[in-house]
Amino acid sequence: MKAKGYNIRLALIGFGDVNFNESIFVLQPTDDLGKFQTTVRDVPRTDGHDHPESTLEALERAMSLEFRQGARVCFVHIT
Repeated sequence: MKAKGYNIRLALIGFGDVNFNESIFVLQPTDDLGKFQTTVRDVPRTDGHDHPESTLEALERAMSLEFRQGARVCFVHIT
């Protein structure tokens, strides 16, 4: 991405079901695309129960990440 002139950082919040106390996984913002790709591949998977997911907790955690001053921030929610 840097070679193409993009100045971005990516982060990841992995989450599961509230009722099963599945932990929230956090990758802090990074400009290392390879690290991000590896993390996406290796993020701990949850059991996928059909209970309410901890979406709000994950969003709350995402909002507490350290963003660069003046950065445009975009959240993408995938379940």
